[in-house]
Amino acid sequence: MICPVCRGETLVTLEFRGSELEFCPTCRGVWLGFDQRTAFGSSLDAVGSAPPDPTSGERPRSCPQCGKRMEKLRSEVTTAIRLDRCAKHGIWFDNGELRAILESTGHDARSWVEFLRQVLSLRPEGEEVVP
Repeated sequence: MICPVCRGETLVTLEFRGSELEFCPTCRGVWLGFDQRTAFGSSLDAVGSAPPDPTSGERPRSCPQCGKRMEKLRSEVTTAIRLDRCAKHGIWFDNGELRAILESTGHDARSWVEFLRQVLSLRPEGEEVVP
């Protein structure tokens, strides 16, 4: 899959808590398919069902799975965040958006942040990462 932001960067498949998600090492965005939300418990349930936000003014992006235009939506959890959603496949989170949503729902985002630190630093799991 190709990053909908960078438009040339290949997304890297990562496994987090038994679910696969796609990550862009350049812009640090995350593609999360609707069938992969289980890694985050119920924290993302409201995100996938939020209504479209036609007033966002942001340029639409293409779904990394099917290439069709995704719709903009305002997160019901934290309205400052505008997400991109393909009605059939999943949601694109820009850098920091997934963490912000997890934290605002009371989900402990530390495991997600630590996981990404390990991935970004390319250190083996279990090796200490100094921020």
